[in-house]
Amino acid sequence: MALVRLVTLLLALAALAAPSLAASDIDLGRYHAIVIGNNDYANLSKLRSAVNDARHVADLLERDYDFAVHLLVNATRSDVIRALSKLRANLTPNDNLLIYYAGHGVLDSYAEEGYWLPVDAEQDNPANWISNANLTNLLRAIRAKHVMVVADSCYSGTLVRAAPIKIRTATAPDAWIRRMAEKRSRTALVSGGLEPVIDSGGGANSVFAKAFLSALRKNNGIMDGQTVFAAIKRPVALESDQTPQYSDIRRSGHDGGDFLFQRISGRGIAPAAAKQHQVRQVPQVPAVPREALDITFWNSIKDSDDPAAFEAYLVQFPDGTFAAIAKLKIRDLGGAAAKDRKEKEAKARDDAAAQAKSRAEAQARQKVEADQMAALARARSEAEEQLWKSVAVRDEAAGYETYLNLYPAGRFAALARQRSEQAQARAADAKQHREQEREAERQRLRIEKEQAESDARAAKESAELARAEAPAPRARKWPHWRPIVSAPSPRSSSRNPHLNGSHSPCRSDPLTCSELGRTTVNRSSLRESSSLGPNPSPFRMARWTSRGGGSTGSR
Repeated sequence: MALVRLVTLLLALAALAAPSLAASDIDLGRYHAIVIGNNDYANLSKLRSAVNDARHVADLLERDYDFAVHLLVNATRSDVIRALSKLRANLTPNDNLLIYYAGHGVLDSYAEEGYWLPVDAEQDNPANWISNANLTNLLRAIRAKHVMVVADSCYSGTLVRAAPIKIRTATAPDAWIRRMAEKRSRTALVSGGLEPVIDSGGGANSVFAKAFLSALRKNNGIMDGQTVFAAIKRPVALESDQTPQYSDIRRSGHDGGDFLFQRISGRGIAPAAAKQHQVRQVPQVPAVPREALDITFWNSIKDSDDPAAFEAYLVQFPDGTFAAIAKLKIRDLGGAAAKDRKEKEAKARDDAAAQAKSRAEAQARQKVEADQMAALARARSEAEEQLWKSVAVRDEAAGYETYLNLYPAGRFAALARQRSEQAQARAADAKQHREQEREAERQRLRIEKEQAESDARAAKESAELARAEAPAPRARKWPHWRPIVSAPSPRSSSRNPHLNGSHSPCRSDPLTCSELGRTTVNRSSLRESSSLGPNPSPFRMARWTSRGGGSTGSR
């Protein structure tokens, strides 16, 4: 470490002694500024110090730093965009642009996007807001080498949420200035992070504007943006609850440079010469003999086993006293160093190849998984569609319930729920209709049964009434009737003594016998004719007579 510090010191002394590294020949180009101050908002709360801040910054830049300033007071969105677009067309790759904004700002926390609010902005309508994305796109398109945005507004920290810019190393001032001047820069100096900032506290200016103006007034030569930030950070933090930030602007084309403020007033420089933007001369130290530097440098590295030290010697003293020895040292040490370097390079290549292979395999796996997932999604979609078609054709509540159980969040879930409700309503109506029909049929059958029973009772009552009202049957004398005398049986004769031979009335009285025979025949005829009913028809009587009923000639 001591060796490295000594080498660094010697290189710094050599740089100071070398006239070729003087900064007086650096052309920093022209300086332009757009300074915006908004107080009088139409739809938002008015500010007090933004316009004063803009005027004071514009005056200082134009008077002491020879900026071509375009001042916008109470500007609308179209004013700001028009000014930036016009300046974009006139800037060259060697120019510098400073954009200073003092006014309202807002943060969209969901989109993580910050906005500047022109005076025509509305609170809930972003139509006239200027987003950080719009500003970044404009800065990326502008050809100027160095662009710096100074924002004194609420939530301006969204511009600089990136890695901080490169910290200044312990090199000679002119070398640092030359390096910063050669590289493209897109940086932002903001008054706070993701928090509101105050509109007062610095007298006629805000706390941030007061510190910014003070830092520029104290500059006597060239000051980079990082130095300005270092000068204002502590005063602003002490006088308010906001913390300034300084960094490169994301995705705007930053390439490691920095914005340089070159003070031209107060140094006795003629105005014509001042416009050439030449940097101040670096204070010269007493010249050191080059031979002494050569010997000192060599003595500090001669026992080193690092070829880089001898390469550094040859860079500073290519024709030095020990140049040949340095080359031999590099050759001797270069073998091992080259071997180590090759091994490191080979390892780095192997690691890179392994990483590339791993990435390729991971991408291949991801592609296969994505294809499988896509195929599975297509298959599920097709299965869902087929099931839906079959369910829709049947149009039954059970089918829709089956679909919803399988695909509760499917493409047709809402329609399935609607149709399921409709199908259930139809089924309930049909069930109710069937119940009504069955009840109606039961009522009809009950009414018919009751009617039949009523008709049967009425018929029975009518028949009974007719029999009750019908006259008693009388014996009829037929033309072919003849009395039939039946011979009494022995048993009957024994019971009736009048019917046996000894006591027969016919023997003594033929008339009595004749009457007896007629009575017997009439009783028999009535008994036989009773089977013909109460009122036999002539046809039935004829058949009965033909069979022998009532005929004395038949046996």
